[in-house]
Amino acid sequence: MLALVKTKKGKDAMELRDVPEPVIADDEVLIEVKAAGICGTDMHVKHDTFPYWPPVTMGHEFAGVIADRGGAVTGWEIGDRVIGEPHTLHCGQCYLCRRGYIQNCADKRSPGWGIDGAFTKYLKYPTKLLHRIPDGMTFSQAALVEPAANTVTDIIERKAIEAGDFIVLLGPGPIGLMAAQAARTAGAREILIVGAPADQGLRLDTARQLGFDNVIDFSKTNPLEKCLEMTAGIGADLVIECSGAPPAIAQTFELVRKWGRICAIGYRQEAGAARLGRGHDQKRHPLFQHVHHVCELGKDDLDGGAEENRRRSSDNPRTPSERMGTGLRRARKHGGPEGGADPLSWTEKQSSVI
Repeated sequence: MLALVKTKKGKDAMELRDVPEPVIADDEVLIEVKAAGICGTDMHVKHDTFPYWPPVTMGHEFAGVIADRGGAVTGWEIGDRVIGEPHTLHCGQCYLCRRGYIQNCADKRSPGWGIDGAFTKYLKYPTKLLHRIPDGMTFSQAALVEPAANTVTDIIERKAIEAGDFIVLLGPGPIGLMAAQAARTAGAREILIVGAPADQGLRLDTARQLGFDNVIDFSKTNPLEKCLEMTAGIGADLVIECSGAPPAIAQTFELVRKWGRICAIGYRQEAGAARLGRGHDQKRHPLFQHVHHVCELGKDDLDGGAEENRRRSSDNPRTPSERMGTGLRRARKHGGPEGGADPLSWTEKQSSVI
């Protein structure tokens, strides 16, 4: 079967090659991948800015159908439509694992960088990390559940937002726009979305199409001045930082009001180059949330805007799988390493990138 493989260490070093079908253990299922997404992590693996263990099949955001199951598997049938949490390998014994935070295990390895992933026809998966895809949800939509779960977990389940909050969101990529929708669902009063010059067109236009009225390019409109204007000089109740850019991270402390909150989604290690002055902790009470492949599904009902969001999620173009590099380059152009979200769709005869 065809797979997009990161073959060795080094920038790019990717190859579309034939690989053997995986052999499942007694407690695993074999999943036929129907859709997968190009994530910011995939871009970092491509450019050698994220740890990985080559050779490894890339891709971790996926949806598919159970094609086979191990002898000890119960509760799952061939033909079930499924998605999976990406923290596949974890020790189960460390401090964080024993408290339920397996996504933060120091020994964790996930599909796409630590073990073989979803940019192929079949992958094997432990049943304990599977979730059923609801009726009426397409495979392409289901492939977005994992990144969407990150935003829902941070903004709603971890109580970053309070009803009536004025919110500034920095970084209107796929994660940022999902975070904005989650914040709106959770009761935000107003949301100011701030993008970069490179976001003109696709990202900022998409934000407006999703119904957000206050959308600015920081090169044309000063975010701090706009925030203070909209809040009578008070500042934002909550700043959601989704860009990972050190200047944006530093500016969150200017934008947030006293005793406000800061939620950083997708914060990367190298973004720590944004150094904070000693006075910040005396003036603000920020809440940092570092999310990395968190997937807690089925706890929040977001059906209020589901139909509109589902319609918009089906509008992306497709590219044949033999030109997967084109899909990655498009993700780089439109999403940068912080997020292209082009789903990857596989059929029996050929695969394609949306």
